[in-house]
Amino acid sequence: YVANGLISYDAAVWYINWNKFQTLVPIFGANYIGNAESGVTAKGFEGTVTVKPFEGFSVLSTLAYTDSKLDNDEPVIFGLKDQRVPGLAKWTASMNARYDFAFSGDMMAHVGGGFRYSSAAAGSFDDGSALSPSFNFPAESYILADVNAGITFGEKYAVNFYVTNLFNNLVYTNTSYEKIFGALGVPARPRTLGMVLSVDF
Repeated sequence: YVANGLISYDAAVWYINWNKFQTLVPIFGANYIGNAESGVTAKGFEGTVTVKPFEGFSVLSTLAYTDSKLDNDEPVIFGLKDQRVPGLAKWTASMNARYDFAFSGDMMAHVGGGFRYSSAAAGSFDDGSALSPSFNFPAESYILADVNAGITFGEKYAVNFYVTNLFNNLVYTNTSYEKIFGALGVPARPRTLGMVLSVDF
């Protein structure tokens, strides 16, 4: 904590040398587990900062960086040295704000919202050989917004409302391109409205 609790933070830096790394390799609509015998070198950092400028209001921000690459050519998984591990975005970030306030009597309320960001991620290992079942078809970077609100009744009851992917953006969080089936992708959940009722007992 710094500035009398105005700001709090935590951070971590990491480095991993992972021998015989296992990964899923897409092939003809299925997957098999293959070994990267020489392994993967992965490094990165992640951090969180929370700012509370005044009573009831807080902003939580996160940032993470990941760099995971093959140490050598890996023909079993159709990978080349220094290719990034599929499905792992190099950068991710988020920011969420929340305001809590007295609503009426013993009822408290809150409103909030924020965004989620991910940079592009590799779709698959691809050594360019005729035997490789897939092309590296990377997922694009994206930003999604979410909002929420709720009311707490005393100490036992609460109702919360939320909307994820507020602007209903069509993005793919994971992709690949197989030589037989073509492009495959996992879309982010479309705009979703929900309500949660909770009781403490």
